[in-house]
Amino acid sequence: MLIFVDYDNIPVSVRRLGLKHIVSMMMNRIGVPPAGPHERVDCRLYGGWYQEDSPTQLCQELAAEILGDFPRAVTVYGEATDEDVVVRLELAYGLLADPDHHLLRTYRLKGSPGNIKCRDPRDAGCLDADCPLQVLYDCVVSGRCPKCGLPVDSVLYRAEQKLVDTMMTADIIHAVTRGETVVGVASSDADLWPAMRTAIRLGTEVVHIQTRRSPASDDYHEGLGELYSTVHIEGS
Repeated sequence: MLIFVDYDNIPVSVRRLGLKHIVSMMMNRIGVPPAGPHERVDCRLYGGWYQEDSPTQLCQELAAEILGDFPRAVTVYGEATDEDVVVRLELAYGLLADPDHHLLRTYRLKGSPGNIKCRDPRDAGCLDADCPLQVLYDCVVSGRCPKCGLPVDSVLYRAEQKLVDTMMTADIIHAVTRGETVVGVASSDADLWPAMRTAIRLGTEVVHIQTRRSPASDDYHEGLGELYSTVHIEGS
């Protein structure tokens, strides 16, 4: 069994508990693999592991955690008996079909979004000549601080993961074509639904490990039948 995990899609409250906890939670939601406790379980973690061509700090921390704690026997608790299932864990640096080629620049820092709009606080009723919102408005409109002249992009930025959804999609389809009978997908990202539906239509069972409630899922899994099942690992 292969489990594809979008690491950033796991709730922060769950991630803080560590990889051992995440894997144990997933396996106990899924239960013993269909082929029994002796079936191999491989988990692949997807995320922004490279900033340019260097591993990110998070990548290094997770790699060290994996090295120290995996493979490991995970106890899956049942009503009648408990079973130990051996789970292997790896960071998805590249594609399943091309594992030796690491895909770089999957973590990128971007400037402030260009589609942000801001109303003039004076138009909203502010009468304070020294209101800090006026400075914010001027920054958004001009792209520079009106006091020091610094470009907004020099201090405001956002981090983005790139390629994660498409890597997971490619790997899900590759796993199906090489004969994988059961796959798990840990993510509530709607972009992965085409891959999951394709896998099911090709005869592979999909266990969808949802990380948050998503009403849209009700539409997407319509008509999938017994090859689709869902469990949840929502955070607090």
